[in-house]
Order: sequence, then C-alpha cells, then structure tokens
Amino acid sequence: MARKGGKGYWVDGRFVPFGQGGKDGEEPGAPSRTEEKAASHELQALGERLATLPDERLDALPVPERLLEAVRELRRITSPGALRRQKQYIGRLMHGLDDAERAAVAAAVAAAPGRRAR
Repeated sequence: MARKGGKGYWVDGRFVPFGQGGKDGEEPGAPSRTEEKAASHELQALGERLATLPDERLDALPVPERLLEAVRELRRITSPGALRRQKQYIGRLMHGLDDAERAAVAAAVAAAPGRRAR
C-alpha cells in the first residue's frame, strides 16, 4: 500500500495533499479562488480600457450590444460609487464573451494609441 506522504485531507475516500485542489469537489487542476479573482479583475480592467476607444472602433468590435451600451454609460457617469458599480457590471459582461471576442477586444485596446504624459 502506498504511503500518503505529507499533510492533506480526505475527500470522497481519497487523500488530497495540501496545495493540490480537490477541496469541496474541485478538480485538482482547477484554478484557485485567488486566480479566479485575478482573472475577474483583469477582465474588469480590460473593460475600463475599452471605454477609452473612439466610437468608430468600439462599434467595429464583435461584441454584444449590451456591452457596448454599458461602456457608453460608463463614459457618462460621474458619481464615484456608480462608476465602481458600472465597471463591475462591465467586468461581468466581459465574462460572457467567448475567447475570440475577448481576443478582439484585447487587440483593439492594445492597438489604441496611449495618452502622452505631460
């Protein structure tokens, strides 16, 4: 019989070493909660940068109309609390995009000229 070796815990009759997932029915290769949060923050930041694109480039992107409306609304909002909520909403809409749409958005944002420092 193989030795379990090291610290860990038992899930559904199998031993899972610490640091290898498996808790609460997770697959061992599943991303951690911290990794999922980091990915969410990246999508939210990408959505914020999307708001800096001109309307012509924004309309040319292959994204749902709801996302475009949310980005246009973000440009109009001035209240700090409302801005924060709208950015979170845009991040949530960005989660619904498929890989091709996310790549198109990232390419459009990367190709946009940056603002010059004064």
